Amino acid sequence: REVVSRSVVVTFDPRPHVDETLLFRLETSPLGFSAEIVSPDESAHREAGAQWVLGLYYGLAAGLLVYNLFLFVSLRDRAYAWYALVVLSTMAFFWGRNGYFWMNGWTAHSGSSGGPGMTVQAMAIVQFTRTLLSTRAEAPSFDRWLVRGAWLLVPVGVASAAFPTSIREPQVGPFAVVAVDRKSTRLNS
Repeated sequence: REVVSRSVVVTFDPRPHVDETLLFRLETSPLGFSAEIVSPDESAHREAGAQWVLGLYYGLAAGLLVYNLFLFVSLRDRAYAWYALVVLSTMAFFWGRNGYFWMNGWTAHSGSSGGPGMTVQAMAIVQFTRTLLSTRAEAPSFDRWLVRGAWLLVPVGVASAAFPTSIREPQVGPFAVVAVDRKSTRLNS
């Protein structure tokens, strides 16, 4: 894309004092669609604000990851290792959903709806729950139910990896198209 952003950005050069109609063709099925015209400064300001919020979120998640790895190493309790995997898979899932894998060139396209990552995350949550609550010893029937439920998610992850839902753009919901005016800070309507 011309502008690297979490949102879909379309740039155009409007002619002064002329009404223009912009048409967008969507090749996906988003839950919601909104379009707005903003200046380059406004677009940069919004993107910077979003980066701060996401940076705080990912920073807190990274802190949780490191803290739980330290607890696992020092206490040798497997529950902390499983929880660290839950945090890591959650971070990876949201990195993919926010388009960061695509924006940083790590993948040719956004690829999937997050099924493989969600499968790893769900299986890590199940293992964390089993380890923390000692369900094997305390509640064997609940433990068997957890294991069966986790294994039912494997075909979902495989199918999601085999049949991606989005090939061209990252799925950032709600899907937004921002049209940026390059020459002026305002559009005359």
